[in-house]
Amino acid sequence: MDEIGILVTGVGPGSTGEQVVKALRCGRRRYRVAVGNVDVARAVVAPGAERVALPPASEPGYLAALAAAAD
Repeated sequence: MDEIGILVTGVGPGSTGEQVVKALRCGRRRYRVAVGNVDVARAVVAPGAERVALPPASEPGYLAALAAAAD
């Protein structure tokens, strides 16, 4: 079975994103997880995941950065 790539945004300590990453890792299926946040230092709660810096959603380049991170 091929791994599915997933990008989870807003990952930080105690965040919903952190819980999503934990849930993905508890399942039988394996995912290639990347996590995004405006401050990648906060994404340390997802060890082993690729960390991606994203601009704030209010910035004009947000959608382009999100698409690039998900690629």
